[in-house]
Amino acid sequence: MPDFDAHKELERIHALRKRRQIPKYWRGRSQLDRHSGKLLEMHDLGASANDLRVWLKETQRLSVDRSTVCRWLQKATAKRRDYLNRDNN
Repeated sequence: MPDFDAHKELERIHALRKRRQIPKYWRGRSQLDRHSGKLLEMHDLGASANDLRVWLKETQRLSVDRSTVCRWLQKATAKRRDYLNRDNN
């Protein structure tokens, strides 16, 4: 192959590998954010993280781990608390 350039091929392969390392689903928001109203409402009524996980799997066909729901709840309730405190002040 007279046109083969090993250096260019190696650069192309490195660029391809670098693109594959970036998760395609991550856009700066959680998949749970679109269900935030319902999730927070059920949480306020006493639903556990595991209850919410089962609800997501059964009704929304979204499979997440319980720890993911726990972390999301901590962040979402903190945001809500900050928002409510900002309105009261």
